[in-house]
Amino acid sequence: MHTVLAHLGGPHWIMSEEDATNYARAVNNVARHYDVGAAQKTIDIANLVGLIAFYEGTRILYQRTQAGRQQPPPRPRGQVVPIFQFAPPFSPAAEATPAPTPPDAGTAPLAEPPEGAVH
Repeated sequence: MHTVLAHLGGPHWIMSEEDATNYARAVNNVARHYDVGAAQKTIDIANLVGLIAFYEGTRILYQRTQAGRQQPPPRPRGQVVPIFQFAPPFSPAAEATPAPTPPDAGTAPLAEPPEGAVH
């Protein structure tokens, strides 16, 4: 596990030979206080799974990071996004035709409420 962290996490994770020996000794000292036992078949399978995860997993992660480092395509030059306008642009044809005027709201009579309606 520490080897994977050292490979992916950067140089500050790398241990010297002396540190790795002390680390392994400490793990062994703690393990002898417990009844830890496993069949050789289980140890071999666990070792294989760990090595596959390390060798193949780190290569997959490396490939993914290299794909992300590729240069992005060059940005187009000139006006890329159309400019938003609140009103349509000026057109001489539209200026010649006047817009219809709405009816005058002040001249329309108000409707009386129906008989029996509650005000």
